[in-house]
Amino acid sequence: MVKKLTYVIFVSLVLFYTVDGFSDVEVISREKAIEFYPCSRCHAFLEKKDVQELKKHRDITFRHMENVTNCFLCHDRKNPDRLVMLDGKIKRYDQVTELCAQCHGLRFKKWKKNMHGHQTGGWKEGKNKRYACTHCHNPHAPKIKPMSSKPAPHKGEHP
Repeated sequence: MVKKLTYVIFVSLVLFYTVDGFSDVEVISREKAIEFYPCSRCHAFLEKKDVQELKKHRDITFRHMENVTNCFLCHDRKNPDRLVMLDGKIKRYDQVTELCAQCHGLRFKKWKKNMHGHQTGGWKEGKNKRYACTHCHNPHAPKIKPMSSKPAPHKGEHP
């Protein structure tokens, strides 16, 4: 019982009192990986009514939030190459983690501490790199199949 309580206290301390990740972490850019980015290549020439008719967007399955089908909850109406925060601030697509954090605060906190998501690099490789939310999650249907954690390394596996 004492061992279990000690473990719970330790995990709580790690979750709530550690610093937010490492200062030398760079979030990997996603803008160049988005197939139709920049969006303004097409959207700049379209009237607002024509946007609904774009074949490129017909295959998007929106399963992010129940009863929300409006693209402009996240996408900026005036500039399709930008995202919009709930307070109206404009963000680049590479700042998508800030957008996700508005509703997914606990996940964002864990992501910053490298407890959710994926980070590359190590002590000797210089700057560490972290994947943004949309590297793993489709922003329009973000739920992914549950995964199990890999086992901890055994003694002697690391140099």
